[in-house]
Amino acid sequence: MRTLNHQRGFTLIEVLVAVVVMTIGMLGVSILIIEGLRMNQSAIYRSTAVSLAADMAERLRAGGRADFAAAERAGWRQQVAAQLPDGATATIEVSPAAGGLPSRHFEIRLQWPAAGRPEKATYRLTGQIPSPKEPAP
Repeated sequence: MRTLNHQRGFTLIEVLVAVVVMTIGMLGVSILIIEGLRMNQSAIYRSTAVSLAADMAERLRAGGRADFAAAERAGWRQQVAAQLPDGATATIEVSPAAGGLPSRHFEIRLQWPAAGRPEKATYRLTGQIPSPKEPAP
């Protein structure tokens, strides 16, 4: 006579394999979440840098001069230091009008430490400062 042996439930090996597969999947999900948070912070800093550079560019264009007072530049650099991470740098370079051109060019460069990267993140904005209009007679 033959006996039927019906197996019920899971073996220990099957359970261990399932736990390993679930662990690898959860590890992948957690890495994706962490990377997403880091990219979100990077996007916030980049957006802040764009706003700060645009603010200074508008000041340069509105004033029509490249020789801003040191206090105004220092105030802008304080905003940069307050809104971007430690180690952020801000530079403003203005080139004089050349070759008979009526306008001058400027470059605003912001750099800040990027999380998880050895090099700094950089945002650069270039533009022109129109020459002051001559007064009407």
